[in-house]
Amino acid sequence: MTTRTDTYPWWRALRDVLPWPDRLCAHFTEQFAPHGTGFVYRRERVGAAIPVTIAERDAMVVAFNDRAPLLALFTSAVLLAPVVVAIALDQWDMERLLLLALTVIAPGLAIGALVRRQLFAAPARAFAGRMPVADALDRRTRHLILHCDIGYGHIALAAYFVWYWIDRLRDDPGEFGFWGDWAYLLPLGCGAQALYFAWRRWQYDRAVRSTAAT
Repeated sequence: MTTRTDTYPWWRALRDVLPWPDRLCAHFTEQFAPHGTGFVYRRERVGAAIPVTIAERDAMVVAFNDRAPLLALFTSAVLLAPVVVAIALDQWDMERLLLLALTVIAPGLAIGALVRRQLFAAPARAFAGRMPVADALDRRTRHLILHCDIGYGHIALAAYFVWYWIDRLRDDPGEFGFWGDWAYLLPLGCGAQALYFAWRRWQYDRAVRSTAAT
């Protein structure tokens, strides 16, 4: 489905370099599933099934795809800003990088997540008065759907980051300056999240194998 943003050269270049803008648009579209002569909309793929027409679904997808470039550009800028600043100032010490991560990346990603949540919920607001044709999915099914996108590559990358950060802390604690022992909180938090994601992914794979066996 072509939208007006597909004509922007910078948007096409961004989609060529980064794979996740396309996944962002695909995840929004996956909230709509065929149903009868139209579709049903499930918020975040797990909410109550609200009936919509083909035209309404297409209009929602086009509207989201027109806004997705700004969200993709904002998030990419947030992630790249500390790297650009570090290169420009020729300062790669961990104390400054950690400060940039906590003052730029963390708030920026939180804002991006909030904007994404609002964009994904646009159909729910538009069709709020409609009677759903099916209830929201049960808790176990919701967890399986929401965690099926977690790849083992993401888990491995998080584990490597934890190992690298702790290794730097052990070799040269003074490199982190005034952060001191507080610098351990970041890798420990990432490690806990990686273990949680690995457990959820394992649950998803086990459920898929059980379904295939039956």
